[in-house]
Amino acid sequence: MINRGCQWAVRTGAERLDQTVLDSVKNDAAAENGRRELEAAFTARRLTTAITSPSAKGWRASFDALPQGKNSGVKTVSTVADLRTLFDHWTAGAQRLPGRGDKIPDVFTLPDGTTMQWRQTSKTGGETIDIFPSGKNALRVHLDG
Repeated sequence: MINRGCQWAVRTGAERLDQTVLDSVKNDAAAENGRRELEAAFTARRLTTAITSPSAKGWRASFDALPQGKNSGVKTVSTVADLRTLFDHWTAGAQRLPGRGDKIPDVFTLPDGTTMQWRQTSKTGGETIDIFPSGKNALRVHLDG
Protein backbone atom coordinates (compact mmCIF):
# COMPACT_ATOMS: atom_id res chain seq x y z
CA MET A 1 0.00 0.00 0.00
CA ILE A 2 2.84 2.38 0.84
CA ASN A 3 4.51 1.56 -2.47
CA ARG A 4 1.28 2.16 -4.38
CA GLY A 5 0.67 5.38 -2.45
CA CYS A 6 4.15 6.66 -3.29
CA GLN A 7 3.65 5.83 -6.96
CA TRP A 8 0.28 7.60 -6.96
CA ALA A 9 1.76 10.66 -5.20
CA VAL A 10 4.53 10.89 -7.81
CA ARG A 11 2.11 10.50 -10.73
CA THR A 12 -0.33 13.10 -9.41
CA GLY A 13 2.27 15.53 -8.07
CA ALA A 14 0.93 15.28 -4.52
CA GLU A 15 4.53 15.14 -3.26
CA ARG A 16 3.56 13.76 0.14
CA LEU A 17 2.16 10.57 1.50
CA ASP A 18 -0.77 11.32 3.79
CA GLN A 19 -4.18 9.87 4.61
CA THR A 20 -5.80 11.51 1.58
CA VAL A 21 -3.28 9.88 -0.75
CA LEU A 22 -3.55 6.49 0.96
CA ASP A 23 -7.36 6.64 0.89
CA SER A 24 -7.21 7.04 -2.89
CA VAL A 25 -5.01 3.96 -3.40
CA LYS A 26 -6.95 0.93 -4.60
CA ASN A 27 -6.86 -2.09 -2.30
CA ASP A 28 -8.01 -5.63 -2.71
CA ALA A 29 -11.24 -6.48 -0.85
CA ALA A 30 -9.56 -8.12 2.15
CA ALA A 31 -7.13 -5.27 2.66
CA GLU A 32 -9.94 -2.73 2.35
CA ASN A 33 -12.02 -4.57 4.97
CA GLY A 34 -9.00 -4.63 7.27
CA ARG A 35 -8.42 -0.90 6.75
CA ARG A 36 -12.05 -0.14 7.62
CA GLU A 37 -11.84 -2.28 10.78
CA LEU A 38 -8.67 -0.48 11.89
CA GLU A 39 -10.19 2.91 11.15
CA ALA A 40 -13.28 2.01 13.21
CA ALA A 41 -11.10 0.80 16.10
CA PHE A 42 -9.10 4.06 16.10
CA THR A 43 -12.30 6.13 15.91
CA ALA A 44 -13.83 4.19 18.82
CA ARG A 45 -10.52 4.61 20.74
CA ARG A 46 -10.08 0.85 21.10
CA LEU A 47 -6.64 1.24 19.48
CA THR A 48 -4.10 4.01 19.66
CA THR A 49 -0.91 4.94 17.88
CA ALA A 50 0.61 6.14 21.17
CA ILE A 51 3.91 4.48 21.95
CA THR A 52 4.21 3.13 25.46
CA SER A 53 7.44 2.06 26.95
CA PRO A 54 7.88 -1.33 28.62
CA SER A 55 8.29 0.52 31.90
CA ALA A 56 4.81 2.00 31.56
CA LYS A 57 3.21 -1.38 31.58
CA GLY A 58 4.27 -4.88 32.38
CA TRP A 59 7.18 -4.62 34.80
CA ARG A 60 4.99 -6.05 37.56
CA ALA A 61 3.85 -9.03 35.51
CA SER A 62 7.41 -9.98 34.56
CA PHE A 63 8.57 -9.38 38.15
CA ASP A 64 5.84 -11.69 39.50
CA ALA A 65 6.87 -14.40 37.01
CA LEU A 66 10.45 -14.54 38.36
CA PRO A 67 11.51 -17.30 40.78
CA GLN A 68 10.75 -16.50 44.42
CA GLY A 69 13.71 -15.61 46.62
CA LYS A 70 14.17 -16.58 50.27
CA ASN A 71 12.29 -13.53 51.57
CA SER A 72 8.97 -11.90 50.80
CA GLY A 73 9.14 -9.35 47.99
CA VAL A 74 12.39 -10.79 46.66
CA LYS A 75 12.79 -12.49 43.28
CA THR A 76 15.90 -14.01 41.74
CA VAL A 77 17.69 -14.42 38.44
CA SER A 78 20.69 -16.58 37.54
CA THR A 79 23.15 -14.12 36.04
CA VAL A 80 24.16 -10.47 36.20
CA ALA A 81 23.40 -10.29 32.46
CA ASP A 82 19.80 -11.43 33.11
CA LEU A 83 19.48 -8.90 35.92
CA ARG A 84 20.78 -6.06 33.74
CA THR A 85 18.51 -7.04 30.85
CA LEU A 86 15.48 -6.86 33.16
CA PHE A 87 16.54 -3.50 34.57
CA ASP A 88 17.18 -2.00 31.14
CA HIS A 89 13.86 -3.32 29.84
CA TRP A 90 11.85 -2.10 32.84
CA THR A 91 13.43 1.37 32.81
CA ALA A 92 13.35 1.96 29.04
CA GLY A 93 11.78 5.36 28.47
CA ALA A 94 11.62 6.16 32.20
CA GLN A 95 12.88 9.40 33.71
CA ARG A 96 16.48 9.14 34.83
CA LEU A 97 17.27 10.58 38.26
CA PRO A 98 20.68 11.42 39.71
CA GLY A 99 22.63 8.42 40.98
CA ARG A 100 22.96 7.90 44.70
CA GLY A 101 26.70 7.49 44.83
CA ASP A 102 29.00 4.73 43.62
CA LYS A 103 26.85 1.99 45.18
CA ILE A 104 23.65 3.10 43.37
CA PRO A 105 24.63 4.63 40.01
CA ASP A 106 21.34 4.18 38.10
CA VAL A 107 17.98 5.47 39.38
CA PHE A 108 14.77 5.88 37.36
CA THR A 109 11.16 6.94 37.97
CA LEU A 110 8.61 5.05 35.88
CA PRO A 111 5.39 6.62 34.58
CA ASP A 112 3.37 4.79 37.27
CA GLY A 113 5.42 6.49 40.02
CA THR A 114 7.59 3.46 40.75
CA THR A 115 11.27 4.17 41.43
CA MET A 116 13.82 1.57 40.31
CA GLN A 117 17.49 1.57 41.11
CA TRP A 118 20.51 -0.56 40.29
CA ARG A 119 22.56 -1.37 43.37
CA GLN A 120 26.14 -2.54 42.81
CA THR A 121 26.40 -4.60 46.00
CA SER A 122 24.10 -6.15 48.55
CA LYS A 123 24.29 -8.19 51.75
CA THR A 124 23.25 -11.26 49.78
CA GLY A 125 26.10 -10.64 47.35
CA GLY A 126 26.22 -9.01 43.98
CA GLU A 127 24.09 -6.59 42.07
CA THR A 128 20.45 -5.97 42.94
CA ILE A 129 17.47 -4.17 41.45
CA ASP A 130 15.58 -2.24 44.13
CA ILE A 131 11.97 -1.43 43.23
CA PHE A 132 9.90 1.10 45.16
CA PRO A 133 6.32 1.03 43.89
CA SER A 134 4.44 4.20 44.80
CA GLY A 135 2.88 3.72 48.24
CA LYS A 136 3.80 0.03 48.52
CA ASN A 137 6.49 -2.13 50.10
CA ALA A 138 9.89 -2.30 48.43
CA LEU A 139 10.66 -5.20 46.10
CA ARG A 140 14.02 -6.61 45.02
CA VAL A 141 15.56 -8.78 42.36
CA HIS A 142 18.99 -10.24 42.97
CA LEU A 143 21.16 -13.18 42.00
CA ASP A 144 20.12 -16.59 43.26
CA GLY A 145 22.49 -18.62 45.32
